[in-house]
Amino acid sequence: MYRAPIREFIKMSVVDGPGNRAAIFFQGCNMNCQFCHNPETIKKVDETKTSDGFQWMDTKEVFEKIKKISPFITGVTFSGGEPLLQKDFLVEVIPQIQELDLNVLIDTNGLIPLENDKYAKLVDLADGFMVDIKSWNTEDHQRITSVKNDNILKNVEYLASIGKLDEIRT
Repeated sequence: MYRAPIREFIKMSVVDGPGNRAAIFFQGCNMNCQFCHNPETIKKVDETKTSDGFQWMDTKEVFEKIKKISPFITGVTFSGGEPLLQKDFLVEVIPQIQELDLNVLIDTNGLIPLENDKYAKLVDLADGFMVDIKSWNTEDHQRITSVKNDNILKNVEYLASIGKLDEIRT
């Protein structure tokens, strides 16, 4: 059973994807954007770190919390921080959530390349992805995030080509 650092568990949200959804924010990000919407989630942690506004939860705990509210929501969105940093956790919990007839979206910055074997199972399991593009212009993107947007734009094209791009956020 996998564990992940959960920064926040919102039982009901109408801004984190379509319908009334639970939104789960992971602690830890692979970018450090100047204008981060969730700056408290940026700092990466390992299992030796204890709570600094987050809690370690295993997939069973997350599933049980979702199960309790499942009659009142249409889906679950994993956000952060960067949820793709918690790939194994997501691969384990997504099928359980989907057994409750809930759809699962992943809200990502898109930096991690998805078109490879390492992420194939996660891409297959998720119902869709919401990708946050900080800037379409490479120089601007690098200036405000310290990283280029090449992988992000490739991920958007890839996810669109396989019908998994749910939303682009800017």
